[in-house]
Amino acid sequence: MLRPARLARRNLLFNRACTSTVTLEAYQGQTSGGIRHYAAPVTYACVIFEDMRLIVDATGQQIEAAIHILFAMPAPHVTLNDRVTLPDQRQPVIRAIEQDGAIGGVMFPTIIHG
Repeated sequence: MLRPARLARRNLLFNRACTSTVTLEAYQGQTSGGIRHYAAPVTYACVIFEDMRLIVDATGQQIEAAIHILFAMPAPHVTLNDRVTLPDQRQPVIRAIEQDGAIGGVMFPTIIHG
């Protein structure tokens, strides 16, 4: 387990590596006509990887995902219904999320797979 000072330094170094940004809009619900509503967009620093990987989606199915977003710390809370916009204006469907957690005392950020 890392000491607090070492963990803070690791988080700082990771945040410096987050040189891209994405816009996240939190899902607010939909009208009776099926129109989805989102909160105001918020921009977050992140690292974006584009490669095909097998992941497990929210239903437990193994699927391929091409875009992976790792947020700088502190990471936002993300749901599958939220909308994310990449720097090139693409809006991939959020297919799986790994929320904040710790492995052996090392924190990792929210990861979106789309």
